Amino acid sequence: MKALANDAGWNRCVFRVAVSIAAWISLIHTPAQAQVQSCESLAGVSLPNNTTITTAQTLPGGSLTLTAVGRTFNLTGLPPFCRVNGVSKPGPNSVVNWEVWMPASGWNGRFEQLGGGGINGSINLTNMGRMLALNYAVAATDGGSTGQFPDFVDNTDRQLDFAFRSYPVTHDNAIPLVQAYYGTPPTKSYFVGCSEGGREALLMAQRYPTYFDGIQAGSPAKYPPHMWIGNNIWLDQLFANPANRLSTAQINLIQNESTAACAAPGTGVVADPRKCNWDVASLACTGTNTPDTGTCLSADQVATMKLVLGPNGGVRNPRTGKMIFPGVNPFSGLTGLFPQSNGSDSHILYIGSLFYNDLNWPWQTYNFDSDQTALDALPMASYLSTINPDLSAFAARGGKLLMWAGWEDPQIFVWDTVNFFEYMIRQNASAVDRKYIDINYENPEYPYGNTTIYSTFPEIRSFFTAESQQAHARAVATTNQFAKLYMASGVQHCGGGPGATSFVENPNYGELTQALVNWVENGVPPEDITVTKRANNTPTGAVQFTTLLCSYPKSLTYVGSGDLLSASNYVCQ
Repeated sequence: MKALANDAGWNRCVFRVAVSIAAWISLIHTPAQAQVQSCESLAGVSLPNNTTITTAQTLPGGSLTLTAVGRTFNLTGLPPFCRVNGVSKPGPNSVVNWEVWMPASGWNGRFEQLGGGGINGSINLTNMGRMLALNYAVAATDGGSTGQFPDFVDNTDRQLDFAFRSYPVTHDNAIPLVQAYYGTPPTKSYFVGCSEGGREALLMAQRYPTYFDGIQAGSPAKYPPHMWIGNNIWLDQLFANPANRLSTAQINLIQNESTAACAAPGTGVVADPRKCNWDVASLACTGTNTPDTGTCLSADQVATMKLVLGPNGGVRNPRTGKMIFPGVNPFSGLTGLFPQSNGSDSHILYIGSLFYNDLNWPWQTYNFDSDQTALDALPMASYLSTINPDLSAFAARGGKLLMWAGWEDPQIFVWDTVNFFEYMIRQNASAVDRKYIDINYENPEYPYGNTTIYSTFPEIRSFFTAESQQAHARAVATTNQFAKLYMASGVQHCGGGPGATSFVENPNYGELTQALVNWVENGVPPEDITVTKRANNTPTGAVQFTTLLCSYPKSLTYVGSGDLLSASNYVCQ
């Protein structure tokens, strides 16, 4: 913790601690409620969305083996609860499976809906059990998907259910069941998801702003018609050329050298890539050294990686130069990122099944100008995309959004999340401030693109830098009244990596979810959040270091003295 400079600072600190303690006491002592109606009687509850309840059963808790949508889970530590399963058919060819679990006693009044992953197709009962053990009523859905790409082909209902229909359907079934079981609706409702679940979380904030009080969106897969083109199709084409392809040794070389150049001393973790000026050209082969050694890169490989890496890397429209999707950071997780070009790549199948109804679509000749324009115009592109920066309706009813991303995410490149949050910041600026922001802003419209006047006349940027920064700070403050983005140093996609991941790995709910609940229920906006790195990224592993999650655009900064492995010697500024 930063040293206190004066008594006023100490008083503020004491006040914050007192408020925080009071807030957590209120969370711990939420009034418990029990059912007023038997679980089995819920089978007769009338639900919308052409829904059939298939099971309404009281289960004893403890250790149970349960099956959901073809998957079996061995669960332990469960309290007695009511399990309700159902199937909804918002369209004639729909099959939306969902579950609602409610503790038989001790319900804390909260409801949480869990997001899915990948293309869904299953329900994670382990995660449901974790929230149930905290006395939440909890729901989840398979997204109306079987988890198999061929089943999307020429099945508009399955496509629409996965894109957006199944998640409000699940909510609209769950809330009447909770009310019938307990005799009262939830006091607060939450949605938590990462990756595809993060996309679903943003979907609910943007299109169903009255449904949830608090939403957590991790590493959101928010822009499929650009994301899978940039993450996969472009890379597949780029590395189809043998001259561009890298060996595993060369990929490890890029990761190791960039990390060594940019990591904080003693930690092995890059605190903030925005402060790193490492250049992949430093790995160019010289003298008699050759790329086959794995210790350097050829001229072609250097040129290719300059196209791939960083916020200004990534795929662009070859005619306009406008960015389609940004690049990836070099520090970790690159191994396996550049697949051998083949038609079984899951993201090639994603695009083929959901956009083109053709698993054998000609991705090898995809044109990043004309084909991208046509792809963006497809109805499914707008159905799947959750990139509306206007959350005014969600904010107006008191909704709170916590987004997060790992700085080293190699699957949904983190600059996409950063750029989207900048898009939200600009949306919340006043008309005057927006003009100042645009002068000093590379991404005034989505997707990205250097379209502002300063790109043509860079001297204008330097002239207006101070005004632009002040305008940006005001817009950040406005946005942070209801939405924050937390950046996790050294963390990859939804966890993993050399960074601290206790907020993800916690088997119950981690520090970020706790902060969201505290913000929603006690009006305490989260600030710097202390998180822990444990051995093997497991909840019970030995503590290796602690650090801070910083609210964007703040940066994790060492104070200059003290233990490098303790969060108390870092600040976000």
